[in-house]
Amino acid sequence: MVTTRKMTLEEYLELPQAKPYLEFVDGEVVEKMSPQAQHSRIQGALLAMFGSLKPYGYEALSELHSLFGRPARGYIPDVVIVATSRLQRDERGRVFGPINFAPEIAIEILSPDDRAGRVLEKLTFYMDNGVQLALVIDPDIERVSVYRPGQAPLLFPRSATIDLSPVIPDFSMELEKVFGALEE
Repeated sequence: MVTTRKMTLEEYLELPQAKPYLEFVDGEVVEKMSPQAQHSRIQGALLAMFGSLKPYGYEALSELHSLFGRPARGYIPDVVIVATSRLQRDERGRVFGPINFAPEIAIEILSPDDRAGRVLEKLTFYMDNGVQLALVIDPDIERVSVYRPGQAPLLFPRSATIDLSPVIPDFSMELEKVFGALEE
């Protein structure tokens, strides 16, 4: 925890955005865990896998500051997938952020220091505030938990393929490719 006093969203947005990244939860600024090598490799594998989303009308971005919900929170998922049409662009057509809406898909990669309560709180918020699909990747046990609004979470082993429909029709995610990045 970074703050010892409550802060407004406006005060939080005025803070410098540098590493370590800071998230905003219920008026408190929370430091995001610093990633380790396993985390970075999985994140790289995901971005490579999702690099082919543009023909589907989506884009995958890492560590994108996402401000959404009621009351608003500021989270920085490890990877988000958003509809390309929803991204802000500057006069040169370049994407810039943060985004002020729920991403279609939010992916969190667990770090050894992540606290279960904080992760579950984040996932509950995602499901209650417009995220259509959330994935929690656990590198230690090589499992992925899949959350969809109004449904019980599902747990998938390394050998599984996760269908990203109905968010992205005809697109799936082979977990062998994700966890294989740990061995390269």
